[in-house]
Amino acid sequence: MLNIKPILQIHGGKLDAYAKVLSFGQAKQRMIAAIRNDLNTTLKDFYDKGEMVLSIAHTNAPEEAEKFRAEVEKAFPGIKIEFVDPLSLSVACHIGPGSLALATSRVENKDNL
Repeated sequence: MLNIKPILQIHGGKLDAYAKVLSFGQAKQRMIAAIRNDLNTTLKDFYDKGEMVLSIAHTNAPEEAEKFRAEVEKAFPGIKIEFVDPLSLSVACHIGPGSLALATSRVENKDNL
């Protein structure tokens, strides 16, 4: 009834609750805001050197993942989206179908971008 969407984060292999929002649209915007914050704080040095890439993952929602990709590309025009792929089954079985994830990765060798 409330349509609450939990947002989780993984830092250093530890999964934690990050926030709860009331719609899928709010969840996507909160993920983008969280990544923006990380790029401007803890990942700033790597971001400034152009060493960051983004990735999107989903659980049985390829169309929604591609729509999210367009939103992420608009929010971060200077960062490459490395891939849009399904989440692993070990994660998907816990969070269910229709989930999305947005991740940052560091690529030290910019020639690989």
